[in-house]
Amino acid sequence: MIWMFLGVNFYSFLVGSTQSQISSEFKNTDTLKYKLRQLDEIKDAHGFDPELYFDITIFLQNNYKLMYGKVDEDKLQAELPPNL
Repeated sequence: MIWMFLGVNFYSFLVGSTQSQISSEFKNTDTLKYKLRQLDEIKDAHGFDPELYFDITIFLQNNYKLMYGKVDEDKLQAELPPNL
């Protein structure tokens, strides 16, 4: 009975943690899409130079990758043995 209680608690924690990580990733991706849509609207309203628009778009995408992609790299490095 105790093992069943512990198993249910562990499963609930695992599912909740996974769901939280997935929703966080979706939130970050939605933020990037929102910024790109806003940039597109500004470009249309003010007639940006296409090269400038492309540069800003690339910057936003690379900035997103650096900010949110690095978290996984840091976690991976922390899990590696120190003697590598």
